[in-house]
Amino acid sequence: MKNLIIIVLSLAICGLSSCSQGQKSSNNETTKTTTDTSKPKTEKPKTDPLAAGKRTYNTYCLTCHGQNGNMGASGAHDLTKTALSFAETVTVITEGRGLMTPHKFLGKEKINAVAKYIETFKVN
Repeated sequence: MKNLIIIVLSLAICGLSSCSQGQKSSNNETTKTTTDTSKPKTEKPKTDPLAAGKRTYNTYCLTCHGQNGNMGASGAHDLTKTALSFAETVTVITEGRGLMTPHKFLGKEKINAVAKYIETFKVN
């Protein structure tokens, strides 16, 4: 029984020693894994504003305005017949109007993307 305990402890010690921070090389120097820091990580990938606008529209606007902007649920205006300019659309999305709640929480980038997407609904 003593021999079994000694063997188990020896294996545990060997296992723990191999889990050290670095790896031992053949010349007994510790080597550490490094990561590539040459590329800046602050750049955002460019996304298509219409695609981003569609995603946000589908999340927040689809229920009342519908897939094509003309559903009119809960008193929602028909976006295919709107005479609002881009700036006016941004204001309505941001501040709300009538029964529509303000969506200021989306931030300028998403609001502008939704307004741009809504422009694709307009029928001349």
